[in-house]
Amino acid sequence: MAEHDAALAALQMAIQTEIDGYGFYRKFAEQTGDPAARAMFERLAQDEAMHLELLRSVKATLEENGEWAEYEALPLPPVDGAPIFSRERVEQNIVAYTSDLSALRVA
Repeated sequence: MAEHDAALAALQMAIQTEIDGYGFYRKFAEQTGDPAARAMFERLAQDEAMHLELLRSVKATLEENGEWAEYEALPLPPVDGAPIFSRERVEQNIVAYTSDLSALRVA
């Protein structure tokens, strides 16, 4: 059961990362004056929303059935374990970075 609980906790962390990412990209989409940058940030936000939907589906299946749903595995790049959108980093960068170019650097 510990493995099941750990998987659910990991999925919840991934869900929160997608929620944070969505908010991050939507905020910059609203703030930029450049139409191309706005389109890019809106697309990134849409990607996060799709990821969120998939992760919620995976989590719901695991909670309901106690088993993983069947999905085609995709290769993933290695991750260093640090949150992508830590609340502190986002809050600091929203204040510190005011230009579109700076927003791209943060992303």
